[in-house]
Amino acid sequence: MKKKILFIGSEGSLGQAVAEDLEHHSELYRVGRSNKNLLLGSSNFLCGDLNDKNFCKEISKYHFDVVIYAAGVSKGKIIDHSNYTENFNPFANFIKIIASNCKHIIFFSSSAVYDENENFTEQIINKIPKNSY
Repeated sequence: MKKKILFIGSEGSLGQAVAEDLEHHSELYRVGRSNKNLLLGSSNFLCGDLNDKNFCKEISKYHFDVVIYAAGVSKGKIIDHSNYTENFNPFANFIKIIASNCKHIIFFSSSAVYDENENFTEQIINKIPKNSY
């Protein structure tokens, strides 16, 4: 039996590649704020905004085995209040409403994670992890 997977943020660079593979191996549902995925051939597409708590409540009724959260809005070097509200509020709604009805959560992001520190690469290279995680 295929796993029922909800993918939030499947329209991004990383998300598209991961979702393309998952569509062959799971019952994949994609969430996005636009209906772009309908054009990409995704049969299970839920169009809405995670800022809308009612939309989140509707999604939570599906009872997914796995939820992948890869959504994020990046405005490059522009740091303002909208970065916070566009990234944190939807994630907070997700955690409060949707996450309680799934078995596993996977979070990954390629945007808005690291600061503008020019020495970031050296900081990472010079640190040795304490374990394999």
